[in-house]
Amino acid sequence: MAQFPPSAATTVMVGEINTTIHCTSFNDRHSVLITQTENFGTWINAWTEECADGKLLFQTKVLLGKRDDPVLHIFARQIVEKIALTSISKKPLLLSIALVDSGKSAKAMETILNKLFEINTWQ
Repeated sequence: MAQFPPSAATTVMVGEINTTIHCTSFNDRHSVLITQTENFGTWINAWTEECADGKLLFQTKVLLGKRDDPVLHIFARQIVEKIALTSISKKPLLLSIALVDSGKSAKAMETILNKLFEINTWQ
């Protein structure tokens, strides 16, 4: 009998904005949805590479959506870095993220990431 992949979802208030967070850990990648607009928003692929000296290098690439928003790359990099450093999983991350402008502040990012790491499915 087939099993569904591990999945978890939650909501958090960021300022006065309801933010939905959903994580799923598939066999080949982790998927994270973060939305304040009830849309998928920008799709970003993020992955870890190991350098010759053993250090980890974190890469991001926009697949669909806003290519000129560095905050979205920071979110993706923070998530893939946390996964790589806190678990044995080195699977790539597919991030779908849709934030309003006030949801891109440092405080908002901290709130969203803390909530995401509470419900993680990659352990």
